[in-house]
Amino acid sequence: MMRLAATLLLFLTATSAEAAAVRLGPGPRIASGVAAAPRILGGAPPAARTRINTALARADARGRKAAAACKADSGPRANWTRTVRTTFTGPAFLSVLIHDDYDCGGAHPDFGDTALVFGLADGRLVDWAGLVPASLEAKGAIDTAPDGARLGVLTSPGLKALYGPLQGECQDVGDLIAGFMIWPDREAGGLVMAPVGLPHAVAACGDATTLKPDRLTALGFAPSLVAALTAPTP
Repeated sequence: MMRLAATLLLFLTATSAEAAAVRLGPGPRIASGVAAAPRILGGAPPAARTRINTALARADARGRKAAAACKADSGPRANWTRTVRTTFTGPAFLSVLIHDDYDCGGAHPDFGDTALVFGLADGRLVDWAGLVPASLEAKGAIDTAPDGARLGVLTSPGLKALYGPLQGECQDVGDLIAGFMIWPDREAGGLVMAPVGLPHAVAACGDATTLKPDRLTALGFAPSLVAALTAPTP
């Protein structure tokens, strides 16, 4: 009986934490112009909180190392700046979007985004292939972030069709899209998808687009994802 009660308490604790927003605090300072990722202070199961905070600390360490290497290898004009935006704090998911701008002595400055989306129940990075309907034929792939991190992205003819035909000067760029990075975004009001793999010369063609909850439902995305996106603002 005691074992059953303990199991039930653990389940209720995890479910409650998954249903609520997490409380965040700032991460330790990295360097001037290089923002740190936040840290979870409460609102998630302890094991999940530890796993997420460890992953965010590693992201900060990669940013610190990349910025230092850029400036050490490329002279006084080198520059690396990072901004961090928390796009979703619950329920069910924590989403942190990292944007890096850098000029490390190459032919031109460059930039890139890194979306880190965690499940609040277990603290692991979300496997988006399990939340996307089979009809979109999504498969996992790997992309490389500006700081060297290996990122899970989705390749999908269905997602490419949803992204829509590119217009004007960008109309011939669609075939260069290697996949999509996706994340929940409270401010955007849905699931954001951004193309990855575009060459620098046409990177401006890779604007992000948002799939709203009603569209996600119609397409057959996981109900748990839609429920999280439509839950009242924590």
